[in-house]
Amino acid sequence: MWSFPDKHIKSCRKDWRCDGCGIRLPVGSELFKMSGIGDGGFSEDVLCPECYRYFRENIEEFWDEDERVYSYYRGEIGERRKESDAIS
Repeated sequence: MWSFPDKHIKSCRKDWRCDGCGIRLPVGSELFKMSGIGDGGFSEDVLCPECYRYFRENIEEFWDEDERVYSYYRGEIGERRKESDAIS
């Protein structure tokens, strides 16, 4: 998979939903877009700042050795953040 640089948007112009935890990101919210091209074509994920920070700080947890890409299912980052907070 080939990835584009992450895009930091300080104030979005439309409503989004975080792919990491599912929260609604209303107009004016800060967010991060991560995009790339793989076997399935172009993909783009939107993450809230908390999910983006968790993903970057724990990126090794999301490595898929079989696919040779960083991946997660919708909502997984939020679940892992909650588990991490419960342990702390």
